[in-house]
Amino acid sequence: MLDEKPCASILKINNYAKFRQYINRGIILGGVNEKGACITFDDGPSIYSFSMLNILRRHNVKATFFMLGEKIISNIDVVREVLNDGHDIAVHGMHHIPVTNLDDNIFMKSIDIFEGLCEEHNIQYKKAFRPPFGEIDEQKLKLLMQRGYKVILWSFDSLDWQRNSMQMITEISSLDDFNHTYLFHDGAITPGSRLETMKALEHLILTCENNDCDFVKSKW
Repeated sequence: MLDEKPCASILKINNYAKFRQYINRGIILGGVNEKGACITFDDGPSIYSFSMLNILRRHNVKATFFMLGEKIISNIDVVREVLNDGHDIAVHGMHHIPVTNLDDNIFMKSIDIFEGLCEEHNIQYKKAFRPPFGEIDEQKLKLLMQRGYKVILWSFDSLDWQRNSMQMITEISSLDDFNHTYLFHDGAITPGSRLETMKALEHLILTCENNDCDFVKSKW
């Protein structure tokens, strides 16, 4: 049973009480009561994805990459390596904009374009959508559910776009339970240093290994 306390991401959704009915159905938070640590990346693919892949490969850890459609074509080599290494690709949208700013039809058209892009380039992807900034409204959630999607949020936000590695490492080390869905960024559009992300990622993996916490590629 997933902890129903609102995590950092769900707090960004208007009227949390209204969305409670969708938890574990259309919305997956990824809380501490689930088995295993799940590492996820947003805003890629980019040249920085290779560095994340090297760390994951060294530790034999699988992850999920929530990709932006607009970044896929110019980084198709990254996409191939992600898949070749056995990681999951999921949907972060065509562009990094709040979907709550989009008309419902325009939003679903962007999902169509993303799916068509993946089909054209033979890219296997999961029907898992992470909204930019963690923001989504009820109607778009329902539309995604009708298409077989789940909205995947997170329970531990590294805040690597504004924190240095020591700040991230300190928070990771303070956790009582490591069974979280972790949010990092591998995208070039994201503020902050991906070098800091790499240091924090390595520390997280080593900490989980030292605490006998297994890794899961996805929890949905």
